[in-house]
Amino acid sequence: MAEKSMLVTTMEWNGTPTFRMIPINIDCPYVDVIFDPREKTLAVISSSVKEKPQMLPKLNDKGQLMQVRGNDYAQERRIMEAYYEYYIQDLSDIETFVKHFAVNADHPVIKTAIETDYNK
Repeated sequence: MAEKSMLVTTMEWNGTPTFRMIPINIDCPYVDVIFDPREKTLAVISSSVKEKPQMLPKLNDKGQLMQVRGNDYAQERRIMEAYYEYYIQDLSDIETFVKHFAVNADHPVIKTAIETDYNK
């Protein structure tokens, strides 16, 4: 098994207590992990990047938005680097992920965030 490479920290997500996992060494395969307590979903951001097409506002030579038809702005397609994103929704898979990567997988905020129903 690979060395545990993330630290669980307490945070708030949209005013709700939850947890985040942050890398603690350069070999960590992820740059950020956040648990959404309302959706019961773990968002995992990989350290690997991919090229992804993105529509961006088109700028003129002065760096200002180019306006077309009323309040609409011109857009252009650009290729940008983006991190791979993964979303884990099964609670047992979330617990397995945390146990596999977190040095402090027994942090009490994990149990609280997973078990509390914030949608009431």
